[in-house]
Amino acid sequence: MSKKLISLVLALVLVLTVGSAFAVESSPSTNPSPSTNPSPSTSSPSTSSPSTSPSTNPSATLMTNGTIVGVLSSLGVELPADFLATVPQPADATEEEVAAAQEILEAVNAFVVANGLPVVEYFGMDVQTAITEKLPLNVAADDLVLREFFALPLNAMAAAYDPAYGDIIIKMEFPVDFEEGDVVVPVLGILDPATDVVTWIALDAVVNADGFVEITFTEDVFAQITADSITMLAILA
Repeated sequence: MSKKLISLVLALVLVLTVGSAFAVESSPSTNPSPSTNPSPSTSSPSTSSPSTSPSTNPSATLMTNGTIVGVLSSLGVELPADFLATVPQPADATEEEVAAAQEILEAVNAFVVANGLPVVEYFGMDVQTAITEKLPLNVAADDLVLREFFALPLNAMAAAYDPAYGDIIIKMEFPVDFEEGDVVVPVLGILDPATDVVTWIALDAVVNADGFVEITFTEDVFAQITADSITMLAILA
């Protein structure tokens, strides 16, 4: 009897040991937190940040809601009516001009997202240098954001321009609430449809007391705009 009892006890211990080991080994497969938690696979900050960061990513939508509210001569001369009649609005752009500007904007956006770089680095080194030269010492070009981008047909204005007018200061109003003293650098794009080459020119600008952006167009700028050019304006701030 004692031998049978010992055998039964040993058998019971063996069953309990195997059952305990099986429970330990099977528990990870039923615990969803380490093996099935979807958060690591759906969250990818390293790839989403360039497309969501306001400091590096331009808008993917063409903005056409800037408004020219005034035109002045840097020399203080009275501009003739026939010249003022050529002053455009962004809304005057043709479908072809809007489509061209949209294509350029999408190229800028694709460059920034693919490379994770500030928008200023889309432009050539000479343009980057020109932009930097227009900034105060406490503002870095890499911190600039693309606030507005739109087609602005300047062909007729360039054709009617006379050097006797001096520099032309165009005052523009934007939905962005600019304040006097804000840093703004407009960059004019001049597209040659024959070659698809865009010439970028950084322009001088200030924000006046009314919050309007005063952009300066020089004789040299107007000279580069031909009848066939498609012109667009990027507002960095």
